[in-house]
Amino acid sequence: RNYRFFFMFVFSTTMLCIYVFGFCCVYIKRIMDVEETNVWRAIAKTPASIVLIVYAFVAVWFVGGLSVFHLYLIGTNQ
Repeated sequence: RNYRFFFMFVFSTTMLCIYVFGFCCVYIKRIMDVEETNVWRAIAKTPASIVLIVYAFVAVWFVGGLSVFHLYLIGTNQ
């Protein structure tokens, strides 16, 4: 009975990973534009952003794969 809640949890976790990845990339790009520097200095200025980018990139493969698998299960009515 809790399948829809589980699926929404997994799907929202996937969306959160994509959101974190995207906005950390935007933040690094913004630092590059404001300070007129290269990507390596922008990353050195915000090491937490690169850690979050790596973490979100790895995590999105696991939860994204789980989301796709459950979409397949829903689509085939299993």
